[in-house]
Amino acid sequence: MYREIKLKIISILFVTVFLLQSQIVMANQSNGLVVTGNGKIIVKPDSVRLGLTIFSEGDTLTTIKKDVDKRTSAVFSLFSKLKISDKKYSAEGIIVQRQRDYKTGKFRPYVVTRNINVTLNNIERYNDLVDGLFSRGINRLHTIKFYADDSNGSLANMALASAIRNATDKAKHMANIAGVTLGMALSIIENPGSNVVMQTFRESSVKSAQFVPSSIDVKASVQMTFKIGE
Repeated sequence: MYREIKLKIISILFVTVFLLQSQIVMANQSNGLVVTGNGKIIVKPDSVRLGLTIFSEGDTLTTIKKDVDKRTSAVFSLFSKLKISDKKYSAEGIIVQRQRDYKTGKFRPYVVTRNINVTLNNIERYNDLVDGLFSRGINRLHTIKFYADDSNGSLANMALASAIRNATDKAKHMANIAGVTLGMALSIIENPGSNVVMQTFRESSVKSAQFVPSSIDVKASVQMTFKIGE
C-alpha cells in the first residue's frame, strides 16, 4: 500500500515538472524571435589532397603487377623529389580482379589496381606534382581537394562571427518591421555543415587537373533566438 502511494506521488511530481518545462519552452517560443544567420569568408587555398589510381591490364598476372609496382615506385620518387614527407601520402593494397565474360564464359584479362592518396602543403608546386604524376604513368586523378589549413580554428571562428552578425542584423530588421523591441539573445546554435574549408573536384585529364581555384569559401551557419517585447 505504502509503495503504491509512493509511486503515485513520484508520478505526479514527474508530470508536474514536465508541464512546467513545457510551459517555459512555450513561453520562450511565444516571446522569442528565431532567425538563421549565414557567414562566409573567402580565403586562398594553401594545400591540396589528391587521390590517384594506377592500373594495368593483361593476361599474365606477374607482368602487369610488376608494371604497377614500377609506376608506383616512380610516383614515390616524385614525392621525395618534391620534398613531400612520407607521412603525407599513403598507398592502398594492390587489388587484383578477373571477371568472366557472361556471353562466352571465358575469363577476361587480369586487372591490377593501386590507389594512392597524397597531400601537398606547398600549393605552388601543384602543377609540378600533376605533370610529374602523369609523366610517371598514373592513369587518373579521381579526387582533387583544395583546402585552407585551419588547424587553429581561426578561419572557422571568423566565419562563425560573420554568421552571428548576419543573424543579429536580420533580427533587428525583422523586429523593426514588426514594431517590437528586440531584446538579448536567448540561445545560439551552430548549424550542421558549417566551416567548409575545402573545395572538391573530380577530374581525369591532365588539363582539367591543372586548374587551381583562386579562392575557396569558409562558411558557417547559426540559429539564434532573441527575446522580444512590445
